[in-house]
Amino acid sequence: MRSVWSLPLLAVWACSGASAPPEAPDPALDAAGAPAAAPSAPSEVAPEPPPVAEAVALPPGAPTPGYPTVALVGYGVRLELHPPFQAARMAGMFGSDSADVLVVSWWDVGHEDAGRHGRVGLYNIGIAPAPLPEGSPEVRRVMETDEGEVSYLLQVGETGTKVHLPAGIHALGGMGTLTVGPADPTWGVQVGDAPPVPIPEQELLHSWDPATGSAIEFDRMPKQPYGPWPVRTPSPAAPPAP
Repeated sequence: MRSVWSLPLLAVWACSGASAPPEAPDPALDAAGAPAAAPSAPSEVAPEPPPVAEAVALPPGAPTPGYPTVALVGYGVRLELHPPFQAARMAGMFGSDSADVLVVSWWDVGHEDAGRHGRVGLYNIGIAPAPLPEGSPEVRRVMETDEGEVSYLLQVGETGTKVHLPAGIHALGGMGTLTVGPADPTWGVQVGDAPPVPIPEQELLHSWDPATGSAIEFDRMPKQPYGPWPVRTPSPAAPPAP
């Protein structure tokens, strides 16, 4: 699964006009009849940096009646996900050398072109695992700045697992809910109250139709996951050739 990891971050550029510098006075005469001094060079004012667009939450998504609670659990987190979603291990991502880094994809099916045109409506988050901190840690929002780029992440305590959000996003919105979870140093997927099942190596987790007997499915190949995708209106048939 190859996906773009960030979304365009809109920047608002402020345009301001500067008045023309005053004309230099005639050096021929001044009040005393002596040549006037040349005007001093205007001082240089550094331009203000463009303001950064305010971060927002992911879109609210769409309800899925009858779909049970599905959660990724482990490494001190519990991430309840709303369909349609996918997840896979991608070692070495997001500054972590752990083989258990997860990339979780979710579609905003409220967008009329979701699933129709490439990555429209698609959002990706990265989960870099770490041990659950001692005590009673809470999930906190962290803002980071790297070479002028502002990004947000959710982290368990000061040292725990980090959830990296797309550019310009500061909350999960309709993707799901993140809370403190079990400290097990491995990832599992829990459906309802059933015991968690491990994510197989080199396989992708997909949201799936619970009517088939399971709300999740594992596959080595990416495919359209189950979810409330927009209803497609069939294109009218072309008129017969004369």
